[in-house]
Amino acid sequence: QRLARMANFEWHPATSRHTWSPTMYALLGLDEGECQPDHDRFLDSVHPADRADVEHALRMAAAEGSAYSIDHRVRQPTGTELTLQHWGEAVSDASGTIVGVTGTLQDITELRRAEDRVRRLAYFDPVTSLPNRTLFHERLSAAVHDARRRRSSIAVMFMDLDNFKAINDTFGHAMGDRLLVAASERLQHAVRATDAVSRFGPASEDDRTLCRLGGDEFVVLLTDVQNGKNAARVADRILRELRKPFLLDGEQTYVTASVGIAMYPSDGEDPATLLKHADSAMYAAKDEGRDGMRFFDAALDDETSRRISIERGLRMAIARDELLLHYQPIVDAKDGTVIGGECLIRWQHPEQGLVYPSDFLQIAEESGLIEPVDEWVLRTACTQQRAWANAGLDVPLSVNISSRNFQSRDFVDKLTGIIRETRVNPSRLAIELTEGVLLAESAIAVRNLRGIRALGVAIDMDDPGTGYSSLGYLRQFKVDRIKLDRSFIRDLDTDENAVALAEALATVSLRLG
Repeated sequence: QRLARMANFEWHPATSRHTWSPTMYALLGLDEGECQPDHDRFLDSVHPADRADVEHALRMAAAEGSAYSIDHRVRQPTGTELTLQHWGEAVSDASGTIVGVTGTLQDITELRRAEDRVRRLAYFDPVTSLPNRTLFHERLSAAVHDARRRRSSIAVMFMDLDNFKAINDTFGHAMGDRLLVAASERLQHAVRATDAVSRFGPASEDDRTLCRLGGDEFVVLLTDVQNGKNAARVADRILRELRKPFLLDGEQTYVTASVGIAMYPSDGEDPATLLKHADSAMYAAKDEGRDGMRFFDAALDDETSRRISIERGLRMAIARDELLLHYQPIVDAKDGTVIGGECLIRWQHPEQGLVYPSDFLQIAEESGLIEPVDEWVLRTACTQQRAWANAGLDVPLSVNISSRNFQSRDFVDKLTGIIRETRVNPSRLAIELTEGVLLAESAIAVRNLRGIRALGVAIDMDDPGTGYSSLGYLRQFKVDRIKLDRSFIRDLDTDENAVALAEALATVSLRLG
């Protein structure tokens, strides 16, 4: 409806006479019966930021006969602001002398709003309202081009929120989105323009760009940085800001970040290389303990290639039947009788040979591949236990489950489905969890623990006492069995203190359990 609303006017500079169509009054928000057409009144309605451009276009048309087309805003007396498409041309008399200007205005406010909405969808993240991956790549390309021309430096900082996936899976996506919004506000506060001091003078808003690439990944672009120290200062402020507790639904939640930094031109001379190297440095920061920063160095290239190769191969490993389980016997120390077995995953890589879990499980966790891997292990273990039971060897099996999988809302449903599918006796199966899973104390974790028990499946706790938990959790969660870490039993045959500690842990665990 507004797109069809058009107005016409005619202006005669010599007499200052204005002629307006009825819709001209409507566009300017004026009452036709209360005011006369007036050139100054029209210009006073134009948005102050656009007035000089409109005056120049009208003046050039009246003086030189040039046609014009311009988009500008007007403000009505009520405060309503419209965007108009305005085009005009000179009016000449019979002798060819310019005597005035005639113009047409069309209300394109809704069109502009629709275009803005489309632009926001295309260039901005809907959750945090930060620039998205598309806009970041455009800005990074422009920054590299400008840095090459000016022979200056830029920094690309790739960051990932530590353990965000566990929080998202535990508390739900709505809470995860709220945490992302809160984190993005902290990041915007931390990435201040004053940090990006350049040799060309104080930094401006355009010298820094904070974007959300997707998931829990953010990236910062700093232009005209003098050296890596400037980038390190920004990264340090980011880490300190994120260490502060987040208050969500009245409860404190903690999250940290791992930050990787790549510098132009030393670490890459094109956008793709810079982003890749910053990503590699971020993963190195995670490997070094998380909640820290790491600058890129050439040695990380080999590690990145290895990680990419493993992730790519792991995606196909299940389909190609390359994963396998080894079964470690659990024996009674008194008489050596086999009383159970622990499932140990291996990967029979077609090129690298036998790959141990320490070389691929962390990558599986970070890439989200741990979920299908865990399901494969559960299904394979249940199938094997059933086959052994049918053959007269009824050995209980223990299966280690990742925190990510255990904290998912549908874990018990998946476990139930696998038990029914394989027809395994639930009492001959145990789910092995680390103390970190129990420490979460989330509603989902508690519900899943109860669901496991309701199925008749046992619960084993791995390595109690090696983290931050107290042994009181054993009583609270009614764990069936515990596994003492090798650090407690390594020197049992030579160290009396090790013997005393192992006996104490076993006694306390039995009583609390």
